[in-house]
Amino acid sequence: TNGSQGGLFNKVSNAVIKNLGIEKSFISVKGRAGGIAGVMNESTVDSCYNASEIRSMSQDNGGLVGVAFYNSTISNSYNTGNVIVTTYKRSTGSNAGIAGEIFQKSVIRNCWNSGDIKASVGISGMLDWVILLL
Repeated sequence: TNGSQGGLFNKVSNAVIKNLGIEKSFISVKGRAGGIAGVMNESTVDSCYNASEIRSMSQDNGGLVGVAFYNSTISNSYNTGNVIVTTYKRSTGSNAGIAGEIFQKSVIRNCWNSGDIKASVGISGMLDWVILLL
């Protein structure tokens, strides 16, 4: 896609995504990318997995979700797909196996990653950046 975010869903809000698996797919976007969603707001991802390759030309990418905002939860889920970030400008941001970033009381519970994360900066196995606003 040529959009600024993407995955199976570009953006989800107030949603529950449960028992979903992404296999044998190739997800490629210019911005925030994840197997399930590029961005999630006040949503839940539970008992899901990604086994597909994620490619992005920008920041904030994860095997499951690029960025999770506002009381979102990712639980009982895993990623085995590779996250590959190639940038045309300076490489910044957060890239990880589960979620690139989480904000505002969002949580990750009982998740694991075995996929490779390839980027020039901002690399972590499960979660790269957390901002808590209580």
